[in-house]
Amino acid sequence: MSADRRTYSTGSYQKLENGKYRLFVSGGTGLGRKRVRRTKTVQARSDREAERLLKAFQAEIDALTNKEKMTVNAMLDLFEEDRLETTSIRTQEWYRETLRRVRAALGHMDLQELRPKDVHAFYRRIADPKSAPLDGLSGGLSPTYVLHHHRALKAAMAWAYKNDLTDRNIMDKVTSPKSEPVREKRTLTDEEIRRFCAGAENLGLRWKAILLLALGTGMRRQELCALSWADVDFEVGTLTIRRAVQRQNGLNRIGPTKNASSMRTISVAPELLALLKAWKQVQAEQRLRSFCPWEGDWVFTTSLGNTIPIDKFTHTAAALFQRMEIPNATFHTLRHTCATRMLEAGVPANDVAAYLGHASTQMTLDVYGHPGERFGEKCVAAVQSYLNWHANGTRAL
Repeated sequence: MSADRRTYSTGSYQKLENGKYRLFVSGGTGLGRKRVRRTKTVQARSDREAERLLKAFQAEIDALTNKEKMTVNAMLDLFEEDRLETTSIRTQEWYRETLRRVRAALGHMDLQELRPKDVHAFYRRIADPKSAPLDGLSGGLSPTYVLHHHRALKAAMAWAYKNDLTDRNIMDKVTSPKSEPVREKRTLTDEEIRRFCAGAENLGLRWKAILLLALGTGMRRQELCALSWADVDFEVGTLTIRRAVQRQNGLNRIGPTKNASSMRTISVAPELLALLKAWKQVQAEQRLRSFCPWEGDWVFTTSLGNTIPIDKFTHTAAALFQRMEIPNATFHTLRHTCATRMLEAGVPANDVAAYLGHASTQMTLDVYGHPGERFGEKCVAAVQSYLNWHANGTRAL
């Protein structure tokens, strides 16, 4: 890299190799009144062309940092650059995907000119199945997904107001869309569990181990995908969940767990450990036959040693549920069934929360603490128990 750097009133540039130049422009003051310097690498055939590109870059930055000229898209660029860099990959993907329709519908507008009526019109448009596509994305969104757009835009506008990019936060006057009523989580019955386990027998040892481990431990698919053999202690009979897979640009990215509470060590049933041992032997044989170098020491891999695409977990479970005629069930139904059965068996809610990696016991009760299939019989049995005790005690008096 060359150290040749030239400074102009518009900024400066540094000449790199292969006809590339790195441009430097002052972006004014940012958060905490700190001076912000914007950089950009461009391709130029000469120093003169680099100077021209530097002037264009300066004009671009001036537009971004000038309230009167700032568009909604320019604000969202700064929001994503600053706010999202500290969030998980999954959260970043959610914001960027959700804000695509916002950008297509409202991005061209001046930030200072945006009004609540414009936002309400946007909500109506994305909810209308007959509306024209926005950035290739169709309308007809459910109330829940319209609410997702509201939350993403509200977070961006709050950030813009906090950082003096706009004189007001119009989202304070925007009515929040109504969400769909929360559906009760699906739990597999005893008969459905029997059919599910029977169907898993025909999927091969790898998928049998994945699906039964999900049913028997309640692990998330992201956690199963990122499980390493170093996390499995066959002697003690435990698994340690340290990481989770996140999907980014069509590829698996190994990252942190969903939250700090999700990092945990759990005990595992001996039958599941035996299943993992059998799979480990099969995987070792696949590794010997493979001509490709394997990366990492992941528990669940393809025959070439790659981590399994996270969507494959979802699709495989869905296909099995359909084949075994188990309606309205998803991969997450396995986690829900595990949690619900633990609570029904009398395991304390705080223990179930720790086992599942929930941030709070209240979340466990809110999500999974609904009545089980035999809740009526259990309630009657409990009532009879204390009534009989009381009656016997009365007669003893």
